[in-house]
Amino acid sequence: MKKRLLLFVLIFSCTNIFGKQGYCYRSKYLELYPSNSSFFFVQTKNPEQMMKIKERINNKDGAKIIANLAENAIIVNSKSLGVGNYISDIYQDKEGFKLIMLPRFAIKMKKDHDIGEILSLYEQRLSFDKKEMNVYMIDCNADNAEDVLAINKEINLLESVEWCEPMMIGEAKQCNEYAGNQYYIKNTGQNGGTLGIDINVEPVWNYLSVNTSLIVAVLDDGVNRNHEDLNGVVMNGMTIDYPYEYGDPFNNYDSGTSYVGRKAHGTACAGIIAAKDNDIGIKGVASGVKILPLNIYPYTCPVGDLSEIVWYEKIYYLIKWAYETKGADIISCSWAFHNSPFLSYILSHAMVDGRNGKGTIVVCAAGNENPSDSVCFPANMQKTIAVGAIDNTGSVWNYSCRGNTLDLVAPSGDTGQQGDVVTTDRMGLNGYNPPIVYNSEMMNTNYTQRFGGTSAACPQVAGVAALMLSANSNLTMGNVRSILQKTARKLSGMNGQNRTDAYGYGLVNAHAAVFASTTHKIEGPQLISSSGSYHIDNLPSGVTVSWSLSDSYYNNGYNLLIPNYPTTGHCVIVRDQSHDLTDATLTAAIKINGDTIQTLTKNGIYAYEGFRGHYTSGNISSDINYTMILPVIPNYSTYITSPNLCGATVSYSNTATIPYYWAHNPYTGEIVVIMPNNSNGIPIVFNIDDVCGNQYTLYLFAQNNYIMNISNDSNSITITLDENDDSERGLIIDQLWTIEVLNATTGVQMTSLSSTSRSVSISTSGWPSGIYIVKVTIGKEVYTEKVIVK
Repeated sequence: MKKRLLLFVLIFSCTNIFGKQGYCYRSKYLELYPSNSSFFFVQTKNPEQMMKIKERINNKDGAKIIANLAENAIIVNSKSLGVGNYISDIYQDKEGFKLIMLPRFAIKMKKDHDIGEILSLYEQRLSFDKKEMNVYMIDCNADNAEDVLAINKEINLLESVEWCEPMMIGEAKQCNEYAGNQYYIKNTGQNGGTLGIDINVEPVWNYLSVNTSLIVAVLDDGVNRNHEDLNGVVMNGMTIDYPYEYGDPFNNYDSGTSYVGRKAHGTACAGIIAAKDNDIGIKGVASGVKILPLNIYPYTCPVGDLSEIVWYEKIYYLIKWAYETKGADIISCSWAFHNSPFLSYILSHAMVDGRNGKGTIVVCAAGNENPSDSVCFPANMQKTIAVGAIDNTGSVWNYSCRGNTLDLVAPSGDTGQQGDVVTTDRMGLNGYNPPIVYNSEMMNTNYTQRFGGTSAACPQVAGVAALMLSANSNLTMGNVRSILQKTARKLSGMNGQNRTDAYGYGLVNAHAAVFASTTHKIEGPQLISSSGSYHIDNLPSGVTVSWSLSDSYYNNGYNLLIPNYPTTGHCVIVRDQSHDLTDATLTAAIKINGDTIQTLTKNGIYAYEGFRGHYTSGNISSDINYTMILPVIPNYSTYITSPNLCGATVSYSNTATIPYYWAHNPYTGEIVVIMPNNSNGIPIVFNIDDVCGNQYTLYLFAQNNYIMNISNDSNSITITLDENDDSERGLIIDQLWTIEVLNATTGVQMTSLSSTSRSVSISTSGWPSGIYIVKVTIGKEVYTEKVIVK
């Protein structure tokens, strides 16, 4: 009694809330309307009932079967033929899609709820069939579509249900018509087009080898497996209801003028993606990749106001088989369907679970309805790549559907048999061309030149996606979509905007997208002395690089950078020896046709060993960047402050020179030390281990820099004693003093001599550029100073 009361309440609620026929899709209610069709769908429960229908036809004038959709499913022209069986009117949605309701549901339960709650509520009305991932397939014991829709409304009102969708046979619309020439590959202005309005794929072919093991599933009306220009490319696919047709197109429409129905659509899409690079026909965007045909439409043509109709549940299993069993890397869908949470569910899983968790790439035609219509399903799904169409001058076609889910556009032709995209047609007398050959160029009926619509745009992007995966197989579904968006070319119709509802992010740019899919980095030394050479490997032709250096000295007007030397993709940093690089950042902006498609950086470029900071010794104050040899004034406090000292471990090495005092503060990054007056040239040594695992050694030499003056040029060092300080320092005029010069980096002694003159000049010809220590001994006093040799 309680169950019946609940059902009564639900039905009453549905009547008041909805009023009209329809069902829930996501958070929206989708209304269905009578199509005013004179046809009806009938599904029998067993072969005997089908035999009875045929017997009725023999005895009833005018009643007939219009189309056979399965052994137990037909379309008839008389409702009386469905008596005693399940019958459905032909409905349509607000977009004009024709729909047939089946006595079957796909139900997604909310977390912590089970389908048993629904089955117990409806007792004999519903029965469990199977569970597909987290979706329950439920059969409904109903006699007609009205009852199915009523129960569907009730179920969608239950708190435990996320969504419930009636299974449907739905009309599918092709997003295209016929053929032209391959200006979408390279637009030279043919057919009145604009130079350069193409997908910019030819440069990619010059440096990238296509991974021909990649699989692109073409969800369509079949692909001609024995086509001369797809030889060895098309795999054994799957055909709905015909397991031994393997995805081939068959069951043509009547031989009249219904060219749309000649089952050549899938073959045309496949040619754009993968036609082989040979001496016949055309060349596909990703020539030679594998094509997996998923034939969703193997039926003969119904008459009247029905066009292509498909079983949504069977499409579900085709998609599942393609990415789970066959490992499809990409799905190209140039058809539009009625909005379906059931198909949305399996496509969402494909985009997450496919390719071992990286996601199958799903590319969809936006639709050819008209500019006021939003992007069609499944292109309107959040994660699919939705492709609109522009003409050969770069203007969006008036038929191309648009909206906030459109990702980008590709060149295509008009619809209504007025397209101008050349591609593969079914071999021989099947397909688009017969019985009309439009001009002598297409006397070869294995090809067509009147393909168009967003159907021709979609496979171009699917081919570009295959090239991207050829360059980098680790890209996820999200990576591919994001790169395509970021690298798309802006068109004049976008009026300077980054994205519009009519163009998405712009015209697909194969060269930029493929390059941005690859991993590049700046190669070169982290630590430099006088100069450092940097480069980026494997740059294809047509790519330029703009280099910049963030170093403060460079920003103050002194250019330390020689860009693009000796060839594009190289640069050299030439350091002025009087200036020390302090954690510089080198940036490379990689450009194609002036547009930046990738930015690379190399951070933390230092001179020499990279110890950097500041020290003060008496009246000496200086930066310490590359040097680890610091002259200090005895008996004065020397302060050394550096980021390298923060948190570091500092130890004093016991040498012959002992500091009067020293201390390290790891919080402020400072060392304080007082050096004795008489060190005899022996340094105080500090060993440093910083928090990054780097090890440094600081040498502190005593320096009374007012005793001697040192000057140098490119060929010599001159040491001059200051005679004004003789009396104060107690030096003996003209006594013998000695000079040693050591390489600060290697410790090698470069020269040693003695003199009684006040000034000595030492040749540095042939010495390596770098830092040297000049050690002067006068009596018992030892003085040191650093000098740079360029």
